[in-house]
Amino acid sequence: MRCCPGVRGGRIAAATPSQPPPSRASGAISGLIVDATGLDVMPAMAPKILDEEGSEVYGTAKVLRQFAMTQGVVGYHNNVRGASQDERVAGNPLVVRALRATGPNGCDLVISSADAAQIRQAAGNLPFLDECRVMIVIGAEQ
Repeated sequence: MRCCPGVRGGRIAAATPSQPPPSRASGAISGLIVDATGLDVMPAMAPKILDEEGSEVYGTAKVLRQFAMTQGVVGYHNNVRGASQDERVAGNPLVVRALRATGPNGCDLVISSADAAQIRQAAGNLPFLDECRVMIVIGAEQ
């Protein structure tokens, strides 16, 4: 699992302010970025992304083993701009905002049902979820 700069002892240090993320170019979605800044999220090897009803949008059941073994299920970063430039999602990532952290260790994320529908629709046509092209942005709110 890749971890982000600033993560120490399992928790992320305060992030430096960043500029707004670059606007998405037209074309196929290259990956998913979940912005969880300002939430108390613990990095984990296999977090889940859930919709507001609790249905899984992304997790280990949604990935191809070969990608999970070589690069991990998700990558972490401390700002959206840096995450969008990571080779895991670079090109045209879809950026969504996490509503809250959940689960026994606070490592799973809940996103809006509208965002979940958009991800599911895109993932039905593209392999970005299967290939673990997911970044989670954690740390202080920017």
